[in-house]
Amino acid sequence: TKLLEEMEQFLRSETSVDFTFLPPWIDSPSLADDLNQDLADKLLNTINSIVAQPRAKQGAWYGTDASTFAAAGVPAVVFGPGSIAQAHTADEWIEIDQLRLASEIYYQFCTNPN
Repeated sequence: TKLLEEMEQFLRSETSVDFTFLPPWIDSPSLADDLNQDLADKLLNTINSIVAQPRAKQGAWYGTDASTFAAAGVPAVVFGPGSIAQAHTADEWIEIDQLRLASEIYYQFCTNPN
């Protein structure tokens, strides 16, 4: 809460716009690499063995249940077809090709012991 207070003070000192500062509505741990590194590396290797353009690990700005699993000691990663821009909207959709590609990645990830 001290950090939130400092953020609010800073924002108020930098602008003359009147605003209401609300606390975050998602309060969950971050999804760190320490526990999830091996799982993330295996998934990335699987992805890169299938897709034409190599991919890299990246962070996400949105909340997921994966951080809750990781906080409980269960390794977790976030991966799936589609774009977060279309996720959880009134007209959520993914392309069939993305679904097929993700299915192949899931299959290879789960059946390959490496």
